[in-house]
Amino acid sequence: MKALLVLVLVVFTGCQANPLYADEPQSQLERLTDQLLEELNTVKCALKPYIEYVTEPFEKGVDYIKNLDSEMLKAKMLQTREELRGTMEERLKELQAQLEPFTQELKEKMNLYTRELKAFYEFYATGS
Repeated sequence: MKALLVLVLVVFTGCQANPLYADEPQSQLERLTDQLLEELNTVKCALKPYIEYVTEPFEKGVDYIKNLDSEMLKAKMLQTREELRGTMEERLKELQAQLEPFTQELKEKMNLYTRELKAFYEFYATGS
């Protein structure tokens, strides 16, 4: 038994082997890389609910667009177009009604200005 113990001591001390560490020690770069990857995985796990919260509406939108029927979409667009056209025509009529006094005043001023200008040119045309 003593001989076996001495033999084991000689073998391990002679080759300077450590039976607990069979692998070579990692370099600093490898340790840093491992630590970085562990931290990155931790951050990914921590942010996973937030990422799902942000991307979920986009995924629902994509699913909604995929499920749309082109005829239904066409009908909806035509209906919306007609509603917008009606609203636009109403607002245009309101705007025309609001601008009517200003347009009448502008027409009167332009007529007055053209009569004055016509008289001015007739004066110089006949005066020469």
